[in-house]
Amino acid sequence: MSVLVSVIDSVHPALSERLRAAGHRVLETPQRSGIDKGSEVLIVRSSRVDAELIAQLPALKFIGRIGSGLENIDLPHCTARGIQVINSPEGNRDGVGEMALTLLLVL
Repeated sequence: MSVLVSVIDSVHPALSERLRAAGHRVLETPQRSGIDKGSEVLIVRSSRVDAELIAQLPALKFIGRIGSGLENIDLPHCTARGIQVINSPEGNRDGVGEMALTLLLVL
């Protein structure tokens, strides 16, 4: 089953490639105004997903946040609409650890 996935913000190209390889339609747009109204999935990094944006996406069922926090997503509104929300809290842990050790070595 193919779903329409809108990706806002810049993300690693492998994400879109894998979604397309799985048979999904992917729309990459740098701005909220470019999101297709028929999107069932929304992938964001730092863009604000508020009640106004959610109201413009009647088919929305799922929001994926690339990052650890969910502070940029209106969770109460998502809950009221039955939209599932996930994040990726450990997505950059290796890079952060490597950077921390490198900075310690520089001292």
